[in-house]
Amino acid sequence: MNILVTGGSGFLGSHIIDQLVAEKHNVVSLDLKLSNYKKETVKEIIGDICDMDILLKSLDKIDVVYHLGAVADIGYSQENPTQTMNINIISTCKLLEAMAIKGVKRIYFASTIYVNSTRGSFYRISKEACENILSEYSLLKKIKFTILRFGTLWGPRSNDTNAIYNYLLQAAKKNKIEVFGSGDEIREYIHVKDASKIAVNLLDEEQKSLIY
Repeated sequence: MNILVTGGSGFLGSHIIDQLVAEKHNVVSLDLKLSNYKKETVKEIIGDICDMDILLKSLDKIDVVYHLGAVADIGYSQENPTQTMNINIISTCKLLEAMAIKGVKRIYFASTIYVNSTRGSFYRISKEACENILSEYSLLKKIKFTILRFGTLWGPRSNDTNAIYNYLLQAAKKNKIEVFGSGDEIREYIHVKDASKIAVNLLDEEQKSLIY
């Protein structure tokens, strides 16, 4: 299939692209910067996911969208709530509008396990809003969605905003690890390559709107 990945230069996006390419799909990546992990067969479009003209161009001849482009750092979202809402929510609205114009009927959306909690600050709020927006667009425009509520990812290409990377960095530099919370919390972590395989395997699912 012809597949657009927004946020394709990022941690998760680059791994999903690797998996899509390995399964012989034609991939277009849309991001603000070139990828450090680009595959030869991947077409890269540099642009803002809030730019309607860029979105319409990126969706040309596309069958499926993986929408990963977003403000994903919770700390950053706390300090920049308006920018978080603009990028995460408005881009999703514009992308769905552009998909309706172009006749693209399938989207996989990167959400978060935080939507089931009170944690996650404005990042969680933006993802909750997007899930509701996807549901309404599905009713109005018959766009089928799959919501992927990712937990804490770890693995190669992460940076110091990633939990596991940050813990290891603290241990190496300070000989101790500091985390938020009471110390009684339990977290489950998933390797980014496993998450990517799951996300791509779901291309074979039934064509109906689902949440994983």
